[in-house]
Amino acid sequence: MNYLDGRWAFILDMDGLMLDSERISNQAWQRAAADFGYDLTDEMMQECVGCSPIISEFIQKKYLGQNYPYQKIRERKAGYFEENMTKNGIPIKKGLLELLDLLESKQLRKAVASSTEQPYVNQRLKATNLFHRFDAAVSGSEVEKVKPDPALFLEAAWLMSSAPKQCLVLEDTPFGIIAAEAAGMPVILVPDLAPIPAQIKSMTVGVFPSLDEVRLYLLDQG
Repeated sequence: MNYLDGRWAFILDMDGLMLDSERISNQAWQRAAADFGYDLTDEMMQECVGCSPIISEFIQKKYLGQNYPYQKIRERKAGYFEENMTKNGIPIKKGLLELLDLLESKQLRKAVASSTEQPYVNQRLKATNLFHRFDAAVSGSEVEKVKPDPALFLEAAWLMSSAPKQCLVLEDTPFGIIAAEAAGMPVILVPDLAPIPAQIKSMTVGVFPSLDEVRLYLLDQG
């Protein structure tokens, strides 16, 4: 399959796929929880990677009890994350810029589809000088349901005037893979922090360790 011909459009996740932000987010969560006397372990946070706020709240309360003040901790976490981003920036994942250069050289449309809410999506894309490189960006606050629901991907396809079956998704979490399949879109997996079951890997076009390898795969297919 030549994904570099003019029929195709690309939909990319943001956190964990383009931006090395999940580690920063986890540290902010753990710092915020500690302020309230709770210990959010790395194992707990791994379960929350790529989750909607509702699912994340369920997971954290499963371990830390129903009195766990999720919303207050989430608000403080957001502050810590933004503080870190302002001070240190957000690292871009290896191979991202080269991949975007390739897609642009082929004049292919591309969109961001992130479960993260606005205004954080646009803030992070602008802070990393990526915002102008996409034809569209859809956030979790712009659809009724986020991943694993397909709404984010379908909205991104619509904004690019692309048929879902002609959109190739790049994702890093099981929720994203499930959402892409539900949208009828082929998907490439580049794992980050979230554990990836074998069944999830079997739902993909391919699994690659970095975006560099994705770029080489696309060139080879083309």
